[in-house]
Amino acid sequence: MNILITGGNTPLHKIADALLDHVDPGAGPVTIITDGHTPASRAALLHAKRRGYDTITYTPDWDTYGKDAGPYCNQEMIDDHPDMCIAFPTATSRLTNDLITRANAAGIPTHIH
Repeated sequence: MNILITGGNTPLHKIADALLDHVDPGAGPVTIITDGHTPASRAALLHAKRRGYDTITYTPDWDTYGKDAGPYCNQEMIDDHPDMCIAFPTATSRLTNDLITRANAAGIPTHIH
């Protein structure tokens, strides 16, 4: 199961709780997909390491794409066809909300926390 995690300042325990809520232990191997850039992404990577999950990190290329690097990276993660998206938006989460919109448009089940 490939799980895309996005969000801003999200404590590790909230990431862990969300994964426990949405990951079926019998569904096979778990891969966490993140941008590795946000606090939520870093917390997800730490949790994945502790649980022995595989990870895929898409790093925004700010030098090449400038201000479009975030949305470009978001689309790359969507193009990886995750099985679900777990999102932790805040009031100012422009890129998180962009990713939620892209996930919904792609028909990816999205869980907002």
